[in-house]
Amino acid sequence: MFSDIDKLNEDAWNLRNSNTSEALRLCQNALLKAQDQNYTRGMADSLVTMGFCQFRLGNYQEALVTAAQALELFEALSDLAGRQKTLNTMGIIYGQSGDLASALKTFLQVQKLCQNSGDQDAEANALNNIGIIYKMLGEPTNALEYHLKSLPLYEATGLEQGALRTLQNIGTVYDDIGNHQEALKYYEKSLEKQNKEEDPVTYGLTLSNIGICHRKLGIFDKAFEYQDQSLKIMERIQDRLGESFVLDEIGLSYFDMKEPEKAIDYLEKSLAIKHAIGDRKHTATTCLHLGAVYLELKEGHKAIKTFQEALSIVETIQAKNELYKSHHGLAKAYKLIHSHQLAFEHLSKYTELREAFHAEVSDQRFHALRVSYEVEQAEKEREIYRLKSVALAQANMELTQLKNQLEKLANEDPLTGLYNRRVFNEKLETEFKRVQRFDGPMSVMICDIDSFKKVNDTFSHAVGDEVLKTVAKIFKTNIRSIDTVARYGGEEFVILLPETQAKEAYTICDRLRQLVETYPWHKIHKDLSITMSMGVCDDTHSKDAHEMISKADHTLYAVKHNGKNHVRIWDSQQASVLA
Repeated sequence: MFSDIDKLNEDAWNLRNSNTSEALRLCQNALLKAQDQNYTRGMADSLVTMGFCQFRLGNYQEALVTAAQALELFEALSDLAGRQKTLNTMGIIYGQSGDLASALKTFLQVQKLCQNSGDQDAEANALNNIGIIYKMLGEPTNALEYHLKSLPLYEATGLEQGALRTLQNIGTVYDDIGNHQEALKYYEKSLEKQNKEEDPVTYGLTLSNIGICHRKLGIFDKAFEYQDQSLKIMERIQDRLGESFVLDEIGLSYFDMKEPEKAIDYLEKSLAIKHAIGDRKHTATTCLHLGAVYLELKEGHKAIKTFQEALSIVETIQAKNELYKSHHGLAKAYKLIHSHQLAFEHLSKYTELREAFHAEVSDQRFHALRVSYEVEQAEKEREIYRLKSVALAQANMELTQLKNQLEKLANEDPLTGLYNRRVFNEKLETEFKRVQRFDGPMSVMICDIDSFKKVNDTFSHAVGDEVLKTVAKIFKTNIRSIDTVARYGGEEFVILLPETQAKEAYTICDRLRQLVETYPWHKIHKDLSITMSMGVCDDTHSKDAHEMISKADHTLYAVKHNGKNHVRIWDSQQASVLA
């Protein structure tokens, strides 16, 4: 009776990635027919697909509202599979929109639903998605743990495609942390198990991922070989979005090979496809790549036009990572054409947004830990109720240990053992307010390791990690008891110096700089040497604590562009240097 509606919904779901606009048209048509015939299941299926399509087109809030309507209908139908599918879709939307804590909570809900229903297939998918969210949170250990949990479930239920996707995801975790050789092993293991005729999408994606690893390893002939194979598959199956991703990668390979004209050709082809299918977020990403190529070619006006397109998109969809990167590109482009005022305005916006983004990521990690803790706590409370007496005492002890561990994870940077960005910002805000009340001095310093990317690229990420830990130890050992040092992100460190004016701050910071420079780095690697650049601000008349950090960061930026390896103090003209 409703077969025509079910067929429309099935076709729409299958097209949701390859032709999102057409999928949206089909499910909207299905929804109208289902409403006319009062077919609740058809309405629910239409709405969940519609929510997914709206998300792909960058309408995140609208997508969540639509998916919530689908969830309500599936719950009214007591349709467990529909609930799982819709919650899974909502988790994906949360994740891609940047609300990682909500994404994690949603996927954990899906996992519990699947455990209760005994649906191992769906549980494997949920575990895999939880791993993806932990990867996005910058927690590779947790990501690998959940991916490795999902793998045996896929294998036990005979879901070969799920197992192959998990191998892919494990590869991307290793790729993200810079272990491209290990990533390559998992991608190649996945490829060996695949049949390109049965699942050409996964096969083409795997080829592209192998190509990406070869590009990052500098093996460009292999990178082009695998990307070319992937492109042919995407073209044959008419996966337009997949085709555009491969074109991006080919363009980036040419860019890395210092052949910008060829890079532009492929990136523009990718951009045309994304414009055609209406994928706004990935359109912005390609614009950022293209703008970087124009900067390399010193074509400032073209770079400005491209970065402006990216900016206009990401301002609309609030893609915060791409937002601050767009301003950074515009700052460089305006500087290239000697429009220094506009360059400075975009640089200031970049600094402000980058700081806000990293602070939000830190908060997301904290909230995600809280979500994980709360879910685990709820499970333990149910167990406590069942076991009672002795088991109750044991469970309470475990909860206390977990709480202590959570507090430590929430406050510390896991690599260096220093305070993290969130804790530092809280201490800075408290000290700034105290200074405002009593009109005393205060300084803040931000610094980073000079040419740290070169350290990682030349000596390995393991050496880079040892450098970060050693710098942290030098700072922690040699600051005063009243000072606070933290890892601010990447190779950046910050120090709060209470009751300290600029001249004294300069002395303290320059001593730290010299200790870093003269440290026997050859103990870590015989060819290794490390220096640091530092920006200091003591302007307590700033409007707030974050402005002080911003001024210190601007000063650091000036140091980096004027010789590195020295300390500079902020003033309103950026001209006063104590040296």
